[in-house]
Amino acid sequence: MLAEDDTRCTHLAADGVAALRRETFHPCHGPSLRPAIRDLLGAEADARDIPAVIGILRHSLPALSVRDQFRDTGVPTFLINGRLGGRFQPVRDLALRLLPSLEVVDLPGGLAINVERADLFVSSAMAFLERHANGS
Repeated sequence: MLAEDDTRCTHLAADGVAALRRETFHPCHGPSLRPAIRDLLGAEADARDIPAVIGILRHSLPALSVRDQFRDTGVPTFLINGRLGGRFQPVRDLALRLLPSLEVVDLPGGLAINVERADLFVSSAMAFLERHANGS
C-alpha cells in the first residue's frame, strides 16, 4: 500500500464523511455537474460505509493493477475521457502508451463525463460499438 493511501485511510477512519468529502473523487468537487445532480450524487457518496471504503483502499486497490498485462489486450478497447478531469489525464496518457490500439475520445467534461455529458458519452460509445459490432 502506498503511504499516501495509508494516510487517506487514517483520515477516513478519524474523520468519516468529512474526510470522504475531501477526496477529489467526491461529487461535491464536480464543477461541471448540475447542482441537483451534484447534490444527489454527493448524498449517495456520503451514505457509503466508511469502513468499506477503507477496506477497498487497503486491500483491493493495491492488487487491482493490470498495467503489466494491459498491452496484451486483444480486443477493441475504448476510453471515453473527460478532459477536465485533471488528475486522470496522466492515466489516460499512460493507457494510450501501454496500448497503442486503444481508442480514446476526449470530451468536454470532468471525471463524471457519463453524467455531465450523457449525450456525448452515449453517442461516442454507440459509435465505437457500431464500428466493432461484427468483431472487427
